[in-house]
Amino acid sequence: MPSASLFPFRSLMWDSRGRRHLMVRDRSDLPLPDGPRPAAVEIWSVVHDSRAVPSHEAAEVHFRSAAQLLESLVCELHAAHIGLRLYGAGGEAFLSAVARQGAAAGLCDEEMALASPAGAGRPVICVHCDTVAPSVAGDNLVCAGCGAELEVRPHFSRRLAAYLGVWRGPFAEARADGI
Repeated sequence: MPSASLFPFRSLMWDSRGRRHLMVRDRSDLPLPDGPRPAAVEIWSVVHDSRAVPSHEAAEVHFRSAAQLLESLVCELHAAHIGLRLYGAGGEAFLSAVARQGAAAGLCDEEMALASPAGAGRPVICVHCDTVAPSVAGDNLVCAGCGAELEVRPHFSRRLAAYLGVWRGPFAEARADGI
């Protein structure tokens, strides 16, 4: 079981203990969970098409944007009953929003499965000024809010839906060298 401060990525497998399954992904070409497909499955995908209108009668529900999908997810999770399993695939910013909404609706880690992120960027929050950099690829950055040189820690704040960026002070090189 991962630490509560680390993002809970894992391989996606359909959970046979669930009574209803909702797969959300920020691109329709991302893979579905492995294993025997349960009967009660909904698949929601972002198609990045302004003409997309969600229809829950379709085999796969298409959304025009991640924002539209996430807005619908809030409503869906608040109306959900015990037995729902939530699966997510996509970029790290999308997955962090899915995890935050799932946790806010009362889902525990065993009821959510998030695939390793597709793409390189991850959201990072400066712990000094609360500025969020939405897509950071490396382990270091300069904060756009306060100008501090930050080191990205592997700890993920579920409350803030971002990785923590801490000041890379004069002792950063000594920590990296193990001194």
